Amino acid sequence: MAMMGEYALFGEIHTTEDGIPPLTVRQLPPPPASEDVRSSLLALHRELVVSVRDLLSLLTDRPSAYARALEAIGLIFRNMQHLTRVARPAQARAELVRLLERELAQRKAALRELRSATREGQEALELGLGGVRAQLEKDEE
Repeated sequence: MAMMGEYALFGEIHTTEDGIPPLTVRQLPPPPASEDVRSSLLALHRELVVSVRDLLSLLTDRPSAYARALEAIGLIFRNMQHLTRVARPAQARAELVRLLERELAQRKAALRELRSATREGQEALELGLGGVRAQLEKDEE
């Protein structure tokens, strides 16, 4: 039985409804076009690496000032998660198209094999009928 409704995860309330939930935090890069999601994710990844490096240096220099850096990392992760949710429908469509094209190619190959086997069967049948006709003609003489 599927869970329905809302649930808490890492201190945030999530829902089981279908669709892309709105981004509830500040959006870091501008809203991406469908083909720009990859570059936005790469930019966020670079920003994440820098933020983690900054967090590590803060932890060694001023351990009490880590909260702001940790909040920035959380913001980056939420934005990355939102972008992956935005990209998922296009990715699913592309995968479906690829699977359907592969299935179509397999069906065409099976149809070619079936036509070839049918042609061979018809040739064998005609050859057999030709032999029967020849035998009947011999018997009539």
